[in-house]
Amino acid sequence: MVNTEDFLSAHHEDIIGEVFNMCLGSSTMAMHTMLGKTVNITTPDVSVIRKDDFHLPMKGPAMAVEIHYVEGLQGRNLLIMEKEDIRKILEIMMMTEFDSENFEVDEIGESAICELMNQMMGMASTSMSRFLEMTVNISIPETYRVRDEESFKQHYFSEDDVLLIVGFDITIEETLQSKFYNIMSFSFAKDLLAFIEAVQKKHED
Repeated sequence: MVNTEDFLSAHHEDIIGEVFNMCLGSSTMAMHTMLGKTVNITTPDVSVIRKDDFHLPMKGPAMAVEIHYVEGLQGRNLLIMEKEDIRKILEIMMMTEFDSENFEVDEIGESAICELMNQMMGMASTSMSRFLEMTVNISIPETYRVRDEESFKQHYFSEDDVLLIVGFDITIEETLQSKFYNIMSFSFAKDLLAFIEAVQKKHED
């Protein structure tokens, strides 16, 4: 783990945390609408890490849901969830129970999770649009099964990547208490900060 201060000032770290707190707050509204349950999140924790020092923060098999920013911002964002958490979410969405020992995310499950993430990230991008005072649009989410750490890094990151990880605790009423992770390249985070600071300067002038 590298020192966040080597890449982000404490002020910039706070800004990233505040922006994601706002966006994730909007996302929970979409999740509440689709699941019909109260959803709460904690204030996000921001950390910076080099690819070589990266270790999957999950205890077991996981799934990544990736979105690309196609208008306004340029880059991509990855949300990682443990397979067990996905099982619990799908049980709510499909109103059924799955055997925890033998559960696998099939095509129908992937489609359902993608639709949930599409609604969540769509709400988040709308919040980002308002905050940045420009249009921000995303691609349709794509799922990626995280089978092991090395193949995950080969699939997603370049050799010299420095990564920004935003972790947050999430609670879904009577169903789930876990931690989700947003992962993005540091170059994307820097571009986002530049847009934020431009908006702040505009309002100061």
